[in-house]
Amino acid sequence: MPFGKIHLEFELLRARTVAEVLPTPGEPLAGSGSAVADAMAHLINTRPLQESTWPGCRVCIVFTGNTRACPDHVLVPALLRELEGTGVGERRFFS
Repeated sequence: MPFGKIHLEFELLRARTVAEVLPTPGEPLAGSGSAVADAMAHLINTRPLQESTWPGCRVCIVFTGNTRACPDHVLVPALLRELEGTGVGERRFFS
């Protein structure tokens, strides 16, 4: 099984069902910055950051591991801008 830059080998009991789940291919977004800003403005099943944070509150940002493809270089700056817009200062972040 692929795991980051290596492969893991393991044995499963015969009674287990095994399936490989692959991501659905998609076209890259031309304007990823605007897509992220739009997603931040239209969150799904959660309150907007303006309702969840306040000036002076402390924020913990959790990142995916290196086994997951995630454009942190696009997402994190947008998230930091959004948080700064709510009054959370730069020195209030944990990571």
